[in-house]
Amino acid sequence: MSVLKKLLFNFTVDGLIGFSSEYDNGNSGSAITVDFANGQKQKVTLNNATPTITFADGIAVGHYQLKVIQDGAGGRTPSYAGSNYSGSRWIGSSSAPAVLTTSAAESLITMYWDGSKWYQAMNHVGAT
Repeated sequence: MSVLKKLLFNFTVDGLIGFSSEYDNGNSGSAITVDFANGQKQKVTLNNATPTITFADGIAVGHYQLKVIQDGAGGRTPSYAGSNYSGSRWIGSSSAPAVLTTSAAESLITMYWDGSKWYQAMNHVGAT
């Protein structure tokens, strides 16, 4: 599979580009590396009290998303890392915002890779 096709997993319908899959990283454990070479849209389920999510560099300039899901226990509070990640580059915040912590809660991290560093924003699904 070409790098571009692997990056996008895309398809076109009536001129709109979509994604045919969301890459599932499975459970976080105590540490997990999210490699966007597996796809621009990914998810991870938190199953450790304080997992570290490391962001590998993007493979092309663009937008990437990670859905962060609490397991059935909830209460998981991740930290973030990566060679070109900075906690000061969260949109509207000088540090990483908290994910929702209730059981099965979902938070969505949207990221922009400019070719040398990440910029991040977080939204929560449902009530905060």
